[in-house]
Amino acid sequence: MKKEFFIVSVLWSPSDGKYYLIQRKSNNEWSLIGDRVKCDTDLINIEGTAIKSIRHKTGYAHIECKGEIGRVDQDDSAISRTIHFFLFYLSEVPESEKIKEQKVEKKGNWFTFKETISRLTPEVSRRILYQAERKIHTDEIIISSKPKIVVAAGPGTGKTFLFEKVCKKKENDNNLIMTFINELVNDLKFGLGQLADVRTLHSFVMNELFPGSTEKPEVFMQIADVISEDFNIIEGRKISFKDIFNDLLDRNNSKALAFYFKRRKYYDCIGPSCAVYDLIKHFEKDKKEIPQYSQILIDEFQDFNKLEIKLLDLLADESPILIVGDDDQSLYDFKNAYPEEIRSRCLNFKSNYFYRSLPFCSRCPKVIIDSVNTLISKAEKGGFLKKRIPKRFEYFCSEEKDAISKKYQNISYRGEVQRVDFFIDKDIKEIFERDRNFSVLIICAHGSPKQKDEMENYLREKGFRNIQNKRKDDIKMEGYELLLKDSDRNLGWRILSKDKMKSAEFKRIIVKSKSEQDVFRSLLPKTIQSEIKKVLKILKKINDNIKINDEERKFILNQFSYNPSEIAFNKLKKEIKGSNVRKEGHKDISIKIVNPLGSKGLSADYVFLVNFNEDKVTNELLCQFIVSITRVKKKLYIYSQKKDPPTLIEWIKDYLE
Repeated sequence: MKKEFFIVSVLWSPSDGKYYLIQRKSNNEWSLIGDRVKCDTDLINIEGTAIKSIRHKTGYAHIECKGEIGRVDQDDSAISRTIHFFLFYLSEVPESEKIKEQKVEKKGNWFTFKETISRLTPEVSRRILYQAERKIHTDEIIISSKPKIVVAAGPGTGKTFLFEKVCKKKENDNNLIMTFINELVNDLKFGLGQLADVRTLHSFVMNELFPGSTEKPEVFMQIADVISEDFNIIEGRKISFKDIFNDLLDRNNSKALAFYFKRRKYYDCIGPSCAVYDLIKHFEKDKKEIPQYSQILIDEFQDFNKLEIKLLDLLADESPILIVGDDDQSLYDFKNAYPEEIRSRCLNFKSNYFYRSLPFCSRCPKVIIDSVNTLISKAEKGGFLKKRIPKRFEYFCSEEKDAISKKYQNISYRGEVQRVDFFIDKDIKEIFERDRNFSVLIICAHGSPKQKDEMENYLREKGFRNIQNKRKDDIKMEGYELLLKDSDRNLGWRILSKDKMKSAEFKRIIVKSKSEQDVFRSLLPKTIQSEIKKVLKILKKINDNIKINDEERKFILNQFSYNPSEIAFNKLKKEIKGSNVRKEGHKDISIKIVNPLGSKGLSADYVFLVNFNEDKVTNELLCQFIVSITRVKKKLYIYSQKKDPPTLIEWIKDYLE
C-alpha cells in the first residue's frame, strides 16, 4: 500500500500574534503554503517529524514538515513535539513569554495553540526561527551515521561549533582534527584540545613517520625547489618536483624521483610534500599501519592538493571522516590546491560523500553578507567562479549582530589614498572614542613583505606601539641556522655558497657533488669556507650573549646587507618623531598586519583592507577579496590608491559610504 504523507506549516500571524498549524495531504508532491522561500536541505528526522524549511518573511514564519499521516492521526503529540523543538528546545524565548502548555487543539485540519506567544515581536520571532534552522543544519550533520560527510561552509558559519558538537558526541573516543593554518590550530586547540588531537597536516605526517622520535629530520620547506635546481644543472632539463608530488605525477617520473630521494639523503632533510608522499607509500605498503580514529575532521579542505587528499582518502578507509571547506575561499593554488576537489565531493553523487551546508554567518554584519552575495552574483554573470558550489550565505540575525548591523550599515571606502597610515590613525582614534576594547586587522592587498614592512614602519612613526607583523623566513639565515646546528650539513653550505659564487662556478660545484661522496663544504673554495665560518663564529657569540668587537659588528652587518649608518639614522629619526607624537590611548591598540593569505583563520572587530588597486577581475582576486572582507566582525575600511574605484569596489558600490 502506498504511504500517504502530511505537510504541516506553522504560520505566525502579526495581526493577532498567534501561531497556526496547517495540515494538508499530498502524495509525493509538496503543497506550498504561503510566501515560502525554497530551502536547499533534504529531509531529516527530528523529534518524530522531518523539517523541510523555515523562513520568516512578509510577516509570517513558515515551518514546513513532512511525515507519515498515520502517525499524526493516531498521536497528535508528533505535532506538539515539533512545536516544542522550534519554540522551546532552543531556550531562546524569555521565560516570561514561553507557552506554559504544549497541547494542541484540533479543529478539522486546523491546529492552534491553547496558549499563544502574544508578546513576541516579529524580530524576536525571526531570531528564534533562524536559531532553529541553524540548529537543524548542524544537527543534521551531527546525527548522521554516514562515514563520509562533506560540508560546504562559508566564513563565520560555525565550523568550530560543529567540530565541538561532533567531538562531544564521541567524547570518550579518539578524535583527530587537521587543518593547514597554524592560527586555526591554536584556536581549535584552545576550544577543542580536550576533545580531540588538533594538528596541522604536516605535524600529523611527521608524527606518523617518526613516532616517539626525539631526533626527527630537519624540515626544510624549500627542499623541492633546491633539488629541482640541482636536477636542472646536473641532468640538463627543467623539472618541478613540487608539481610531481602535489599533482601525483610519480608514475611517469620514477627516474627523476630516484634522483630526488638520493639528493634528499645527501642534504639530510625532508620537505612537506615529500613527507606526505613517504607516509602514503608507508600506508600503501601496509594498510594495518593506518591509524584508526573515532572521527576525523578536516578544516579548510579546499586548501588540500591531490597528494594530501590521497592521504586523507587512505585515512578515510579506516575511520569516519568529516571534511569542511569553501570553494569561494580557495587561495592555495601556489601549492597546486584547487577548488575542483571539494566541488566534486559536494556536487558529484558518485563521490560517496553525504553533502550538507552551513548557510548562516554569525561573524559578519549584514552589509558584509549582502556585499559577498552581490559579488558572487555579478562574478557568475561575468563568467567567473564557474562550476562553483551553489550554496546559501546568509546573515544570522541575533540581538548582538542586529545591533552591530544597524550601527554599521555601510563599508567605509576611500580612493586616492597614498599614505594610508594617516587615515588608519584617524579612523582608529574615532573608534577608540566610542569603543575602548577592540581588535584591528590590517590586510595589505598586494601581500608583499615590503608592503607589510612599510605599513609597520609608517604606523610606528605615527606612534603605534603594539604591532604584529610576521616576516617571511630569510633563506640565507636558514642556511646559517642549519650550520649552527651541524657545521657539516651539506644543505647549509649549498644554500650559503650560491650567493657567494658566480653562476658558472656554482654549477660546477653542483655537478661535482653529484656522486654524494664528498661533503659539500670540501668542494668550495677555501676563501668562501673561511668567510662562512667567520660569520658562524660571530653568530654563535651573539646567540650565546658574548660581546663582539667593532670589527666583528661591521663584518656581520655587511654580510646581511645592513648599513650601520642608515640603521642609526633611522633609529634617531624614529626617536625624534616619537618624542613629538602625543601618547594617545588608541596608539596602544593591538594591530596585526597580514596579506590576504595570512588573514585566513583570523577575525577582528575592525578590518582595514589597504592598497586595493587591482582592476582586472580573476577568480584568485575574487577569492582573496571575499576572504579579506569576511574577517570583519563590526566595520570594514577599504583604501585604494586609485582615483576611480577598482572593479570589485564598483560592484558593491551600493554598500559603500
